[in-house]
Amino acid sequence: MNSKGLVKYAFFSPQCEALMIESTKPVVLPSDRKADETIESAEKKEPQYYWQQSTDDIKIWFGLPRDCVKDDIKIDVTDKNLTVSVKSQVFVQGNLFQRLNADLTTWSISDNRLENKN
Repeated sequence: MNSKGLVKYAFFSPQCEALMIESTKPVVLPSDRKADETIESAEKKEPQYYWQQSTDDIKIWFGLPRDCVKDDIKIDVTDKNLTVSVKSQVFVQGNLFQRLNADLTTWSISDNRLENKN
């Protein structure tokens, strides 16, 4: 077993047909020929979105499809609600934790990422 993280728990099923592992990082068994590459690529994966909201501001970004252009994106912001759609597919829709001044919300696209600039 190979992991760059902490293995918290490991056990075999009663019939020894499965191995259950809880770990802070991906775990690779020796039978995997590309163990190091698998761990490194798993660590580099970026989440699909990021959301952070405080009483003063909000920071959000979304990964976009490679062929996405400005006209594919629709953003609807009110003081208590946010909806972001890309190519008619809703990425996020819901109520905000704190009121937001929708007129002061700006967005930018760079490196296949849609990000608000508040």
